[in-house]
Amino acid sequence: MTNNNKRLLERIKNDKKEQERLEFTQHRLTKQEIANLSHEDKVRYYANSSDTPAANHGNGKTGPGCITISVPVEETCNHEAPCYVNKVCYACKGRQCFASVLGAYYRNWRLYKEDVKRYEDNLHLIISCSGLPLVRWNDAGDFANDDAYFQMTVNLALRNPSVKFLAYTKWYDLVNRWLDKGGTLPANYTVRFSMADKDWPVPNPHNLPLAFIDFSNKSLNPNIPRNAFHCKGNANPKDLEHSCTACQACWNKKVHSVVFAQH
Repeated sequence: MTNNNKRLLERIKNDKKEQERLEFTQHRLTKQEIANLSHEDKVRYYANSSDTPAANHGNGKTGPGCITISVPVEETCNHEAPCYVNKVCYACKGRQCFASVLGAYYRNWRLYKEDVKRYEDNLHLIISCSGLPLVRWNDAGDFANDDAYFQMTVNLALRNPSVKFLAYTKWYDLVNRWLDKGGTLPANYTVRFSMADKDWPVPNPHNLPLAFIDFSNKSLNPNIPRNAFHCKGNANPKDLEHSCTACQACWNKKVHSVVFAQH
């Protein structure tokens, strides 16, 4: 191990986050050095080792034509929502717990908090140069009840009119407040209110499209419309026929209600 990396590993342990970020930018650890870190320190390393936003080019469900942009659940989700309270969030298990994945989420949140305009411009460059037709916000995380963050997502839809944007959210009051003040969602941006169990109220005065969960315990289900679209997607990367890239129903404002099996 080099002397520079020995010093870096020591600095990971303290709380001087800005100093760490600068050091991470200047020095890269080897795979073995990363492997020797704790899970928490790996997350911090991946969150600070780059200033490039993490925009994932599709996954097994979204398919090859979709960019996903995520932020950390702990920092941005509604902590009163049943999925958070009951610790059943799909974004808090499986691959999304890997240090490299969590680090990417925290990197995006750090870059947004440091300079929202720069973050927006960098995301615009990624989206506009990708040539891909779909963007999904918040595969993990949410809008953080942050007006500036939500406005940034609107701005990017306006700057990329040929791309379809989608976001699910449980920050209903944030979006309702923005619309109450005269905001208008671009034609290419669909915001869906994420329903939870039947006891979780969802104020929807603007009649925005909805997303339901079909719970394993059916007694928890709210009233799901009979004409709701049932997602057939799964996590099989070979099943492109039912991927978001092929389907795109959730990006269609005319599809008012979509239903997902609990996972």
